[in-house]
Amino acid sequence: MYIFGITIGPPRLASGCMKKLGKPFGRPGAGAEARSPAESPTEIMAPRLQNRRANPNGAEDMGKIDDACKNVVNEVDGALACGIVDLDSGMLLGIHNAAGYTQSLNELVAGATMDMFRGPNLVRIEQAVRAHRGQPEDGSHYFDEIHVTSKNNFHFAKTIKNARYVIVLVTRKTTSLGMGWASLKAAIPTVEPLLP
Repeated sequence: MYIFGITIGPPRLASGCMKKLGKPFGRPGAGAEARSPAESPTEIMAPRLQNRRANPNGAEDMGKIDDACKNVVNEVDGALACGIVDLDSGMLLGIHNAAGYTQSLNELVAGATMDMFRGPNLVRIEQAVRAHRGQPEDGSHYFDEIHVTSKNNFHFAKTIKNARYVIVLVTRKTTSLGMGWASLKAAIPTVEPLLP
């Protein structure tokens, strides 16, 4: 079910994402094909997660990602949540949530994060800028960091590990912007080796 362009229900890839075959999919009627249940993030990520679990350190690494997120939340005054989003699937690979957000809300935030970094409108802008500059189309992405101020919170987001993942920190608006960014960036060397 779609409400205001947001998928409600089982986790699915963010609208407008590209399949490995290059076909767009997402919200029907928005220039995209309808998704089949086999294209859910859970099924796309299952082989990667199974490989990590089959690896003697895989399940342990997933717990370490959660621990690294917890450390960020504990270090930052006013921090509410920290998570790692896979930009290929939109799935949360790790999260610590001190605010009691539901799993559904966490997944919606992960999808919104994916759209901010890889959404179809952003991709079209990147392509148009390259065309305007006379640069060849290489599919590269421009955004490395995003800071969003909402009514009650700050949202810090930074791409990591060759821009395949995003680490996200949500804080109250009383949090120092410098401390939020410094803590988020300090966690990167701990988190990156744990990612697939």
